[in-house]
Amino acid sequence: MKNIKLMKALTVFSAALVCVFWGSVSVAQTTCTGTSGTSNGQECLKEVTSFNLKVYEFGLCTDFPTVADRSKCAELFKNNTGFDLTVSKNASLPMGGDVTLEEGTYTHAYMIVDNNTYLKSVHEFSAARKDMAGGTGKFCYSNGTDRTEDTDLELTNVVVTCGATDASAANKETIKFDDGLSPSGYKAFDLIDPLSGGVTSTGYTKLYTLTAAGVAGTAWNTDHSILAGQKIAPVRHLGNH
Repeated sequence: MKNIKLMKALTVFSAALVCVFWGSVSVAQTTCTGTSGTSNGQECLKEVTSFNLKVYEFGLCTDFPTVADRSKCAELFKNNTGFDLTVSKNASLPMGGDVTLEEGTYTHAYMIVDNNTYLKSVHEFSAARKDMAGGTGKFCYSNGTDRTEDTDLELTNVVVTCGATDASAANKETIKFDDGLSPSGYKAFDLIDPLSGGVTSTGYTKLYTLTAAGVAGTAWNTDHSILAGQKIAPVRHLGNH
C-alpha cells in the first residue's frame, strides 16, 4: 500500500470547499449564473478553484481518536514537516513501503493537518460588481491576501478584488473555532454532516486544536494544527499479503 486514497476523511473540510465571497458585492445581487455560482439569498456560492493544506498524519481507527489517545488507530502516513496537498476527489498521500495495517474492520479515520489553509476562487458575473475597496469588474476573485479576523471571527481586511480579468491568487485562511465562551479558552468542535443524519452516522466529525508539541490547544495564537477524527463507512482489512 504505497498510496492510499484520502477517502471520506477529507469531508472533514468539505464545508471549506465552498467559498462564499460575502461582502464582495456592495449592490443587490442579481441572479447567479453557472460562472458566478448558485444563489444563496444575496450571495453566490461556488466551489473554490484550489484548496491546499499541509498534512502531517493520517490513519484508520476502530473508534474516535482524541488528543490524548490514538491507541485504537493505525498510523498510515506521517510527515513531521508536513506534506503539501491539493485537495480533490482523487487526492492521495505518498506512503512508504513499510506501511502495515492489522487485520480488522476500521470504522473511523483521522487526519492531522496544519491550521492554515490556502484557497483560490473566482466568480464571473454577467455585469460589473464592486468590491469592498471600491474596485469594479465582472470578475470577483481571491486576491492573495492573508485573511485576518477579530476576536468575534469577523473579517478585518479585504480578501476579494473585482476587476476586468481573472487575477485570482490563493488567500491564506486560518482554521479557528471556540467553545462559545472565550476566544482564548476553546476546546473541541463537532461537525455533523447534514446528509449523514446524526452523530452516530458516517460523516460525523470531531475536531481538536493542537499546539506544535501535539497537546491540546488553548489559544488561537499558539495553535499549530487540527486533529480531525471522522466516522467512515467500515473498511475491512484482511491482512497484508
